[in-house]
Amino acid sequence: MPLVAYLHGGFPVPEPSHWSAGGPAYNPLAAAAAASPSAIVFIPNYGGYEPSRGTICSPYDCALDVENGLKALSHVEGLHVKPRDTYLIGFSLGGYVAMQVAESDTSVRAAVLDSPWLGAQTYEAWAQRAQLQNLSAYDLSLWTMAVSAFGQKPTSKLVRENSIQFGQLHIPVLLIGGTRDPATTPSQVHFLYSQMRAGGVRVTMRFFDAGHAPITAQVHTLVRTWLQAQGLHLVWRQ
Repeated sequence: MPLVAYLHGGFPVPEPSHWSAGGPAYNPLAAAAAASPSAIVFIPNYGGYEPSRGTICSPYDCALDVENGLKALSHVEGLHVKPRDTYLIGFSLGGYVAMQVAESDTSVRAAVLDSPWLGAQTYEAWAQRAQLQNLSAYDLSLWTMAVSAFGQKPTSKLVRENSIQFGQLHIPVLLIGGTRDPATTPSQVHFLYSQMRAGGVRVTMRFFDAGHAPITAQVHTLVRTWLQAQGLHLVWRQ
């Protein structure tokens, strides 16, 4: 059967004192797919996010957790994932994780990114273009944490690890934004879209009148229809 992975949000910059960011992406969209008899649904937690042990690490390590989880599924008795039939749906930080997993996992067929973090290099390029003095309080705090965690050298190992090479995303992507999102702002989504297009990514962008990582009936319908167009024919139950 096809595999659908739901990747929850969190913090794009490590916060070791944080234990839980609200748990995994249990939401109406995930529940509808999980009830489907026509797919295997995988909802992992990254290290440090409840109930996973340890401390919250970098987005790169979150992606490694997901990659290892996907590999482990092949050893679960009774589960048989179709080759090249994996679909990723990521929310916020999970959207970034989906991009990073899709870079190297050739089984991924398509990805939905709902208000994704941009990645270190793309976020820095957006912030510089937006001019630091014009950033919101939220973005300024995120920028400060990013500089502290990654440094300002674009060639540093942490920056390279936590950035996306758009030329390696050889799958269709659905990019979703909220018009009232204070975290991944519309400006960031538009910038990410332009960078993806420049890198040759087959990306479709849609906005909804909502806040961060919108999950509404309209979003559900769009995701279901778009995934069906990519070859995922789920029996969606609500």
